[in-house]
Amino acid sequence: MAVDDTQTQTVTDGLQYAGQVIIETADIFSKVSDIKQSILGQLHQSGTTQSIHIYEDILCPFITGVVNVEESLSLSNFLPLVGEEYIHLKIYTPTLTGEANVIDRIFYIYNILDMKDTGNSSVYYQLQFISLEAVVNANTKLSRGFEGKISDIAIQLMGEDGLGTGKKKFIEQTINRTKFVANYWSPVKCLMYIASTSINKNGSPTFLYFENRFGLNFMSLDSMYAQKHKHVFNQSIFLKSSDVNTGAAVRDINKEYEKILNVEVPRGFNYLDRADAGMYGSRILTVDPTSKQFASVAFNVLTNFSKRNHLNSWPLLSKNAVFADT
Repeated sequence: MAVDDTQTQTVTDGLQYAGQVIIETADIFSKVSDIKQSILGQLHQSGTTQSIHIYEDILCPFITGVVNVEESLSLSNFLPLVGEEYIHLKIYTPTLTGEANVIDRIFYIYNILDMKDTGNSSVYYQLQFISLEAVVNANTKLSRGFEGKISDIAIQLMGEDGLGTGKKKFIEQTINRTKFVANYWSPVKCLMYIASTSINKNGSPTFLYFENRFGLNFMSLDSMYAQKHKHVFNQSIFLKSSDVNTGAAVRDINKEYEKILNVEVPRGFNYLDRADAGMYGSRILTVDPTSKQFASVAFNVLTNFSKRNHLNSWPLLSKNAVFADT
């Protein structure tokens, strides 16, 4: 999510264009000096494009972001900026002020970089921030055993036995159990480990742990694929509609929200890599030396496709594809 900070003016009677947001709060405060400083006025200056970027990624355990600042207040000495600061951000879209549509959170500033003099006694730099739970995770090492249903262990690791967060938790139930010892692992390393061994009620082993604006999530791709879509995007360049009375072209903000700004496909397909990785067909052989049990599990992409939820209606290959059916 990229937020153009030039739209800090108060606009509450409707949207002027797609992507418009209100940055109501951007405060930095320090536990060292007990000082709080708003940087709303330092997010933009004539001749530069400064902004706030907030990133959510299902492959990342925490929300991260960057604030680009240009100021002449000497905040690095005034606060001072020493790596123990926090930033409070409140950002929302006009007309969408419900709790689910507002980012109102405190983040930890963990890095400052690209500092340079821009002239006129001002300095430019970037402040990188991350969720507070990341600080807890970096300073917590677990040396203990865990046993039980995997989804129950996930609750433990997000709670007092790990991240200690009070944020909402969305945990999909697993059908399998596990037993392992955390050898001075961080809570997130434990969560990533159990995610790699989790299976949901549909038999899907595609669990992930990640954070978004709604809370902490421990769920499978299978269950996310089954959810109803939230929005539709297209590459249409026709973003205006006609007035029913005059026939004149009018701006259609809903269509602007559907526009795809950029699409890149750095790699299409590689048949040999896919075949070597077992994407088309594979067989897993397991041996349990304790119980002296042997198991063999076969996978065929065509026969298994209909048993799982997918974003696409059709598999990536036809029934005539050449592959080893194990």
